[in-house]
Amino acid sequence: MNHPPLLQSIRHRLLTTLSFIHGTHRRKQIAADLVAELKAEVATIPGRKPCIALLRVGDDPASVSYVKKKEQTAAEIGIESRVILPPVTTTQAELFALIDRLNADPGVDGIWCSRPCRNISTNSWCFAASRPPRMSTASAP
Repeated sequence: MNHPPLLQSIRHRLLTTLSFIHGTHRRKQIAADLVAELKAEVATIPGRKPCIALLRVGDDPASVSYVKKKEQTAAEIGIESRVILPPVTTTQAELFALIDRLNADPGVDGIWCSRPCRNISTNSWCFAASRPPRMSTASAP
């Protein structure tokens, strides 16, 4: 069972809500409220909970912190996360193969890629490799 609409909804709500908030206290309160709302929504899902694969290439400190926070947030709202750490020497072809395996995995509903990696040319590779109806996001801190 795939849950891409739910994951897209979660991502959309988090990004749109938190992107425009100034003030640490207010931002934290809104984030806590949103996490509580999403946790309640995820709790109503019968059967297997949604799963997001978090790919991080390399050990860039900002990327390490960002992926750790995503893993913690996933746990808070009750979805599974799989942190996958290919080595910094991973080529674009190897990453495509990894994403193909994740696309074929019925237990993975979304793919998120962090790639502060010089041997990968653009963020668009993650979107291109991720097959619908999967949700994917790529970022480079």
